[in-house]
Amino acid sequence: MTAEVGALPPQCRFVPITPTDVVGQIRLCAVVQQGPQSSLVLLGSSWLGRAYLGALVDANNQLHAWLELWVQSAGERTVLDEREVGTNPEIDARWKRWAGSFAGDARLVATGW
Repeated sequence: MTAEVGALPPQCRFVPITPTDVVGQIRLCAVVQQGPQSSLVLLGSSWLGRAYLGALVDANNQLHAWLELWVQSAGERTVLDEREVGTNPEIDARWKRWAGSFAGDARLVATGW
């Protein structure tokens, strides 16, 4: 799937993850692969979080751009060096530092969640 083609395979659909009550707005969507057990399309993962396929879509479901939707991992074992602190507050602080490193990127779409 590429943004140039703009076609979504028939087994997938766009699912808005932001409010959809505003007509004419671009919506932030996750791409969901339908089947017996529908699932998000996983692009990659690290101990900090997972990247899922997302898209910016208009009210007519017209694709405008593909996105990576990063979600922080929670409640999972981390792969940290034994000298590193692995408490929840430290892991959360690392996530915030990592996410903050993209703040200057003009392509960033931040939800604040």
